[in-house]
Order: sequence, then C-alpha cells, then structure tokens
Amino acid sequence: MIRYIVTRLRNALTGITLVTLLSGCLSDGSSTASSGQLGGVVGSSSTNLVSGVLMKGPVRQAEIDIYLPNNLNGNLGAHIAGPFLTDANGRWSGSLPLGVKGIVLVKSSGGHYIDEATGKTVSIGSNVGFITAADLDASRLVVLSPWSYATYLAAKTGIVSDFNTAVGDAIVDATVNLGFNPVTTDVQDPSGPQSGANPQQKKYAALIAAFAQLEEEQINGTRANLAKFSNSNRFELALALAEDLSNGKLDGLSADSSTPVFVSTGQGAGNTSQSLPYLNLSGLGMLGLAADSFVSTHDGLRGVPAIGTSLTFDIQINN
Repeated sequence: MIRYIVTRLRNALTGITLVTLLSGCLSDGSSTASSGQLGGVVGSSSTNLVSGVLMKGPVRQAEIDIYLPNNLNGNLGAHIAGPFLTDANGRWSGSLPLGVKGIVLVKSSGGHYIDEATGKTVSIGSNVGFITAADLDASRLVVLSPWSYATYLAAKTGIVSDFNTAVGDAIVDATVNLGFNPVTTDVQDPSGPQSGANPQQKKYAALIAAFAQLEEEQINGTRANLAKFSNSNRFELALALAEDLSNGKLDGLSADSSTPVFVSTGQGAGNTSQSLPYLNLSGLGMLGLAADSFVSTHDGLRGVPAIGTSLTFDIQINN
C-alpha cells in the first residue's frame, strides 16, 4: 500500500498538491569532489539566507556547516558556509554565498542538550553530529534530527544514477511514511509546551523523543536489550539507532541491510565499540510504542494519535 501511494505521489500528483505535501511536512565520509561531481548549484537564487533547527532535545552551542554534495556518492563535498552556532532552542541561521541553490548537505558538530527521557545533560563530541540533505529550492528551513539523518543515509545508500535524484525520492518516501517532511517540518522541544504547534509538528516531536524513550527502556527497563550500552553517550546511541532504522527495520544493520551498526560502549580502554542487537526484525513498532509512551507523560504532546506498530520507514530509490 505504501509503495502504491508513493507511486501515485510521484506520477499522478502535480503542481500545488505535491508542493504542499513536501514543503509543509519534503557514514559521514567527507571527500573533495571535482566541480563536475558536485550536486549543488551556484546560479541565480533570489535569497542567500538559510535557517533551521537541530533537535534531539534542542541542541545548544553546536556548530552548523553547509556543504555541496558529491553527486556520485552523497559524501560531503566543498564547504560553502558556516559554522553557524545554535542557540538555546537549537535554532541557527546564516548566509550562503549568492546563487547557491538546489541540494546541499547540512552537518552539525558538538553541542549539548537535555535528554528527553532522563533529564540529564548530554554533551556531543566536537566531530559528532547529524547530516541532512536539503533542497534549498523547496525550503530555506532545514531540520537536523534522527529522522532527517536517516533519510539522508537512505538516499546515500540507494543511489542509482545520482545523489540529487535519490534525495528527492527519499524525501517523498519519508514524508508519506511519517506523515510529515522530516527535512522541512519545523519542530519544537519534545519536552516543552508545543506552543502553536500543528499535528504534524507534534508528531515529529514525539518521534524524536521516541529515541530517548527507547534507549531508556532498553537500557534500564525489563527488556534491557541495550544494557551493554548503559555507559554509552546517549546522542551517539541515537545516531546509531537512526542509522539502524534507515533500512526500515531495527535489525542492527545499516541502510544497506548488510553492514552492522556499531556504537561505543563507553567502557574500558579505547571505549570498545559493539554492534547493536536487533530490536525489531520486521519493522519499527518498538520505536512507535516508545513514542506513545513518551506522549502519555507529556501534556504538550497531548492529542498526538497513537503511533504504535503502524510506524514505517520504507525508503526505495527509483532513479
């Protein structure tokens, strides 16, 4: 059914219908690309301003940098702007070189935030963060979150002909699956009051908080499938879970469905890394249930419909 809907979106919808849906809701391996490989475009753009939010709980004092993508493999290409610093609400803004448009990569580094499930401050390493692929022609607001990061990974892994087209496919699929565009839907602190937030924004906040909720349940709860990561950095664990779900399942494998996802245990000499265990071989239901659990204890998210085992992230690149 999901693939039918996506096909209808790509092939049947035109004009304002598709634009409204995508705009309201559409492994970091850096490389130096030749100009012929760069996916972004320098041309006639009417504005050079860009802004956004970094959300895993609002991430404060993080650096945001913007790159052109290598259109062959989706890696970071030429650095074109930044760093821009996030404020207390995880928000940032800055200027791009005149004429930059099309697909760019937005990368966060460092910062700190309050974990939604534990209430503890989490510090992020200076070289650790999310990457999001954003289409500046669609929106000048860019959201960095576990979900936009997973969308980027799915596009990067699924390239058939070129990265730019893969990004478009991935964003359409993610929007249909989640009910909002993870790259352009503005989102507030999941633990906050959600002042003025619409249903899509509230659902987005709930699904971001689901990572912290799932981590806590699986580390200190009765199942404790993630107990060996009790000393792991919670942001790095969320980063790993986002990579895990990028193939549509919490199966311990990355977007290619064959490479194990590793995360540091935060223990012993060298902070030994171990692979994630499978949590959901058939989908993302466990994460959906974690979102519901978080919603039930946070008044700001009251009214978000139950997500449960209906949560899907089926990204297929057809370019």
